[in-house]
Amino acid sequence: AHADDVVRVSGSDRYATAAAFSSSFGRTGGTVYLATGADFADALVAGAAAGADAGSLLLTRPTSLPAATAAELSRIDPDRIIIVGGTAAVSDAVASAASVHGPVTRIAGANRYATAAAISSATFDGKVPVLVATGQDFPDAMVASAAAIAGGGPVLLTRTDGVPSSTADELGRLAPASSAVVGGAAVITDRASAQVYRSAQ
Repeated sequence: AHADDVVRVSGSDRYATAAAFSSSFGRTGGTVYLATGADFADALVAGAAAGADAGSLLLTRPTSLPAATAAELSRIDPDRIIIVGGTAAVSDAVASAASVHGPVTRIAGANRYATAAAISSATFDGKVPVLVATGQDFPDAMVASAAAIAGGGPVLLTRTDGVPSSTADELGRLAPASSAVVGGAAVITDRASAQVYRSAQ
């Protein structure tokens, strides 16, 4: 590749960068997933859902909708906006501000594991490939999100030493065509990995 082939997509902060990246695709309408930019888990699992939905993923501050995000919502003019996570992650004030740009639905669980399962349940039917990554740090889930988009399935989250019931239940519902644990035993123990595979059968 030549230097001329490299394009940088960026903004003044993470919110503006997400908006610039979304804008670079030029999509309009469809679904926009709106997740907090203050933590990683909800955005990573929403990325796989947005990919499956040919939608967009934008970031917000927990208590206020950034101007760059609002401008990109205005440009997209979405058919629907899905807020990912509970009110601690994305407040009702943000939901209200986003609703100016399209109908808003919130998909949330009691914690990041349950939210990931709820996003999966709302997006994917059974027999798709599933990737399971730790919900306690971001690198493995980040890599898994891109792979999940290519595979057409969700990213679910687990604790290092055991699979939360919400994740196990969603694995059971999906009865996935394949499942893979992303990361070594330091991030997901052999015991937790075995629970993933049992739940997916």
